[in-house]
Amino acid sequence: MAREYVCPGKIDTFGQVGIDLVIGKRKGPYIFDTNGNRFIDLHINGGVFNLGHRHPELIATLVSALENTDIGNHHFASEARALLARKLAEKTPGDLHYTVFASSGSEAVDIAVKTARWATQRRQIVSLNKGYHGSTGISGNVGDTTNIDYFLSRGSRADYAHVPFNDLPAMEDILAREETAAVIMETIPATYGFPLPENGYLQGVRKMCREYGALYIADEVQTGLGRTGNLWGG
Repeated sequence: MAREYVCPGKIDTFGQVGIDLVIGKRKGPYIFDTNGNRFIDLHINGGVFNLGHRHPELIATLVSALENTDIGNHHFASEARALLARKLAEKTPGDLHYTVFASSGSEAVDIAVKTARWATQRRQIVSLNKGYHGSTGISGNVGDTTNIDYFLSRGSRADYAHVPFNDLPAMEDILAREETAAVIMETIPATYGFPLPENGYLQGVRKMCREYGALYIADEVQTGLGRTGNLWGG
């Protein structure tokens, strides 16, 4: 049914590598197929739950919340959103004060890029070759251009530049022109194959951003909230 109505290409690809898995029940570190066979979930990309599957404390919290509130009306103040924003401000390095909540990682990246452009009054965004930051207009353009080109949705080439990971000279070469609004990168780039940043690389990029008037956007959609063992990966 998934092949017919959802993702035929993906199902065919999985079949070619011998993966015939339809996930059923999930619990803790385990996933079960629809026949009840149990597997340890070792998936390290998107779709991973940093507290495990169906963590009982989280389930209890969600049920309790649904008994008293719903998703709410975004026009009005929300105590729950305010409490979460305060907690993020307390736990995030630097001087974060305000939080803008978004529906997805793609939308969060769009907001970050638009904020950086407004703050710096520059347009160019620098990111990594083969990077991925989402599938919307801006987030698609700051990532690898293969997908955005497929849908004829690439923006101005002058507005987006891509450099290799762990290459500080290449990064400085483009930042030194002082045309860049922001550098955006995943702390550990997933679509690059999860390479680790070399010692001093992330710190070097941040230092260059300060020197040349650009902002640094750490995309922690896949490394934040405990996924690397610490609250934030950067």
